[in-house]
Order: sequence, then C-alpha cells, then structure tokens
Amino acid sequence: MTPANYLVDASTLIDASHRHGETRERLMALLDGGNVVGICPVVTGEFLAGIALADRGRWRQWLEAFTYWDISRSAAIQAGEWRYDFARQGVTLSLVDALIAAVAMDIDAVLVTSNVKHFPMTGIELMSLR
Repeated sequence: MTPANYLVDASTLIDASHRHGETRERLMALLDGGNVVGICPVVTGEFLAGIALADRGRWRQWLEAFTYWDISRSAAIQAGEWRYDFARQGVTLSLVDALIAAVAMDIDAVLVTSNVKHFPMTGIELMSLR
C-alpha cells in the first residue's frame, strides 16, 4: 500500500489514550506503516484540554511521535467559508472541526476521526479506527 498523509482528530487521540477498542493499535499501525501521521494546533489543544496535570508530561511526549502541521492561511479561509456556507443550510459546524477539516484538505490527508458526523464537507476522505 502506498504511504499516505493522515491527520488525526482529537477524538481518535482520546480513544487511543483510553485504549478504546483497537483504536490505539490501529493508530500505531498507521504510524509504523510508513505513513505520515500528524496532528495540528487545534487537535493538540483539544486533546490536552482533557489531560490531568499529573499525566501531561507522558501525553505530551506521546504527541511528539506525530508530524505537526500548522494551520495555513488557505485552510483558515476554507474553514470560515465552510462555517458560513453550512450555516446557510441550517448546519452548525464548530470552528475547531472546520479548521481540522480544512487542514486535512490543505495537506491532502485522510482525516482520522471517531466523530465522522462532525465533518459533512465534501472533498475530504474520512477514516474511523473504531
């Protein structure tokens, strides 16, 4: 299989940190499979917002295994446009989810999430490890 880019959503990181099902094993298989598996600023912030002070060092070190993609200007623009367009259709997108999806689109990555329903945008490939 050809290596690919994978952007991991906080929901998948949370599942993996709680050893939910086989999520952690499947995530590690992506990392070990020669793929580029990464996170972005909002994923990092979302994940660490749920980590107790005593555990932060261990989880911050774990996050170092992932490539880090910043949010580009074009991704920020795309996120804002999606929020506007979907709102006109009666669908509320969170800014966090719109930014994550826009980064995935910007870097041509598969978005790995446990919350597929949060990403109704077209043009983004989604994967759940559950």
